[in-house]
Amino acid sequence: MFCGLSEDERQQVISAGTLLCAQSGDIVLREGDAGNNLFLILSGSVAVRRFVNDAPRDLLTLQAGQIFGELAFLGGVPRTADVVANTEATILVLSRDAFLRISDAAPTTAFVIMFNVALALCQRLATATDVQTDVLARSEKMKAQQEIDRRRTLSQMVAGVAHEINTPLGIANHAASIVSELARDVAAGRGGRETLDDIMAACRLLQDNVARADRLVQTFKTLSVSQAVDELAMVHLSQLTRDTVDLYRLKARSSKLVLTVLDRFHGDDDEWQGYPGHYAQILLNLLTNVDRYAYPEETGGAVEIEIGRDDRNGASQGFLLVVRDFGRGVSEAESDRIFEPFYTTGRNKGGTGLGLPIVKNLVEESLKGKIAVRSKPGEGFEIRIELPRLVQSAL
Repeated sequence: MFCGLSEDERQQVISAGTLLCAQSGDIVLREGDAGNNLFLILSGSVAVRRFVNDAPRDLLTLQAGQIFGELAFLGGVPRTADVVANTEATILVLSRDAFLRISDAAPTTAFVIMFNVALALCQRLATATDVQTDVLARSEKMKAQQEIDRRRTLSQMVAGVAHEINTPLGIANHAASIVSELARDVAAGRGGRETLDDIMAACRLLQDNVARADRLVQTFKTLSVSQAVDELAMVHLSQLTRDTVDLYRLKARSSKLVLTVLDRFHGDDDEWQGYPGHYAQILLNLLTNVDRYAYPEETGGAVEIEIGRDDRNGASQGFLLVVRDFGRGVSEAESDRIFEPFYTTGRNKGGTGLGLPIVKNLVEESLKGKIAVRSKPGEGFEIRIELPRLVQSAL
């Protein structure tokens, strides 16, 4: 959590927090507790524990220097597991209020902390995915895989934001150094109007790129919180689609996929009441499916994501999302089985046969929509999803 901070900045963070001393066996956190605090282990170790089939299972052990509680802290959602002290442990507790005070007094320090927390979360989610796969029985695998995919989506979001945010931060840092140099010239009596113009230009560059970084963070925050809490919300489907696709572009570039969003909306006719987290998971699952199966390895290809109103019957009944590629396609026999749990033609590529069944379940059960496949060998693969304009709460 302190990586990249000076000693003075570290001491500032420590002074803002409180120390918790736990004995072996003490419960530091309980599942369902409010996610108002972030925890850093200063000494000792703790175990992250959940109950599986009414039996306690330790998902992972954390040592001095590691953090926990980051997912609930970032999303403002209840804790998803117990944390129990394995040994006598000293833990720094940083509350959300304390973090906000640090943010006001030293925004750079706060940003570095959150960046480090996001990277730790990315690593933790990948580990949690593997652990859950090992401990859950096959009879619960469908439900477990859905949770794993949700966490993988969060991991992809973190990775995308961490990568994309490097560019504006690098430019902002360079602009700040220019301002510092020019300010020294002004203070020494050197330079004139031209120097002031240069300072103004560098400040504008700094402001623009800090704003760009802020937009990336806000996009991540919106989608990650939606993923965590499955909150029913009114959103603009066009922007939600673009934000989700943008967070997959890092992976798409490495796979040589060219993603194109075809926005068929006009004005503000894209307001949708639904579960943004489920929608993001569906879209990311479909893009992952294209990445894995559509094109030969290392060749890549085009992918279209089309979104608009469903006006096929002359009156808008809702919205239509289409994800299509132009790759190898599938046969009619394969199309008939594509939504069967555990059916896959790509087990050697890491496929579980649960990706599309989970998508179907989310579309039909959570979003009350319909899903269909169109494909022929050598002519690509197309998934069409119909969504109602208003999804009723499941409660």
